Amino acid sequence: MKKQIIAAAVAAAVAAPVLAQNATIYGTMDVGYSASKLRTDGANRNITSSGNGQGPLATSVLGVMGTEDLGGGVRAGFHIEYGLNDAASGATLNPNRHSYVFLENSKAGRLVVGQTTSAIHGIVTGFSAGFANNSVGALYTNQTQTNGTTQADYSNENGIRPHTAFQGDMISWTLPKFGNAVARVEYSRRSDDDTAGVTSRTGLGASIRYTDGPLDIGWGYQMRTEENPLTTSAGIAAALNTFLTLTGNINAIQAADVGTAGYDARTQSIALGASYNLGSVQPFLLYTTTDHTVGLGAGDREKFSNREVTEFGLRIPMGATTLFGSIYNGDINYSTVGAGNRAGSAGVDGWQVGAVHALSKRTALYAIHGNQSTGNDGNTENSARVDSKNDATSIGIRHTF
Repeated sequence: MKKQIIAAAVAAAVAAPVLAQNATIYGTMDVGYSASKLRTDGANRNITSSGNGQGPLATSVLGVMGTEDLGGGVRAGFHIEYGLNDAASGATLNPNRHSYVFLENSKAGRLVVGQTTSAIHGIVTGFSAGFANNSVGALYTNQTQTNGTTQADYSNENGIRPHTAFQGDMISWTLPKFGNAVARVEYSRRSDDDTAGVTSRTGLGASIRYTDGPLDIGWGYQMRTEENPLTTSAGIAAALNTFLTLTGNINAIQAADVGTAGYDARTQSIALGASYNLGSVQPFLLYTTTDHTVGLGAGDREKFSNREVTEFGLRIPMGATTLFGSIYNGDINYSTVGAGNRAGSAGVDGWQVGAVHALSKRTALYAIHGNQSTGNDGNTENSARVDSKNDATSIGIRHTF
């Protein structure tokens, strides 16, 4: 009742017509203490950091969503969600999450317009034994090491998460359920005018998930392309690394490699997942692969890198406590782009264990420890960064409302 009153007040402050809708405000606050250690042999670094990190188990968010019955079995609605920083980090809002409207009908499915999670995101998170947490040692983790002197609290130098979690400028259609399967398709398109010309971005995605009692199987796909007419080598390299989610430890593109005539890049990802709930234990299996292709100037796109990672995990319920653990292993293969000479490969692996203890339906304590490493086997340009290892421990509390 209190939540509905608060939601109505928020809705009234935004726009009077919202009062006619069934609106709800919700949120998650996750605050923990984390200590992490990063060792990079080639750079002779041994860095330890600790502090009150935000969201080791789950991202802290604040959101509002509402629906309206249009009659004839049709509903309309909206969803707005912001990421939050905890008080110790400084209260700020991150708008790069949900912001969309939808129409749905049991016979026609659900049509979403705006920004929301990609179809493949539901597959990757759905088959993560560790509840898709933000700590070191899991395939899903996506905090990155950006240079040789600083590090994030939960550093995943490999950048092995295969997908972009939130996609803007998107039209998404979840088809009506057929049997035990649910399918979704999506398309996004955007062109940005700037002083350098027009940057064109296109995205496609799809997923299928089949559930039959304890059996759960899923497939997800995401393809993103970007064309950018930038005319400075530094700008081209920076934009490519951002688009391809590359970091400096393995295969980041250098300004000297790319020329000054723009680029055309594409990234394609596939995720396959399965789990089977045996009651006393639930095993998870997740396989992901990502291909990057890059074309410089008027040249055709050529394969630049490929990442393949497989993760196996277990979740064990024990009353109010759930134990989980996972281990992943994979390879990153990369080749020449432009004038670069970085053909080679790197092995990636990691593991994670943790426990979540429910104090109530809304509040839980948790502890997570993980380790991950990268073994660089042939990167001639970044040969100083040979091997890196990262481990971290987090304890904290999560509350939802």
